[in-house]
Amino acid sequence: MIVKIDNKEYKIEKLALGRYAELLGALEKIPEQLNAMGEISEENLIKALPKMLKEALPELLEVISLGSGIPKETIEKEFGLTDLAKVVKAIFEVNEFKELGKVLEGLPIRKAKVTASKDNGLKE
Repeated sequence: MIVKIDNKEYKIEKLALGRYAELLGALEKIPEQLNAMGEISEENLIKALPKMLKEALPELLEVISLGSGIPKETIEKEFGLTDLAKVVKAIFEVNEFKELGKVLEGLPIRKAKVTASKDNGLKE
């Protein structure tokens, strides 16, 4: 997907699994802001951007850079808040995060029962 910002075009591509893992690791650096947001969705993330910019700019730049492939320096020095929102929206659309949520909701996941034993280090 192409995002146009100030007469420049940025191609946002689907994340490969390795980059997706890096993105998840970067998101873990801003847990307070994510928890305050509630469900991670395109809409909630865009609403939370101003507060996240104020409280966690370096971490937010890393997350958006990993998700978009756009260098952090470019995002920080050339993008406004609306530009940032366009990039976040493109990241969600290209990676089909809404669809991923639907697929994962439909999986029959059973919670494993963990019993204390000497082998797993839990107290019996």
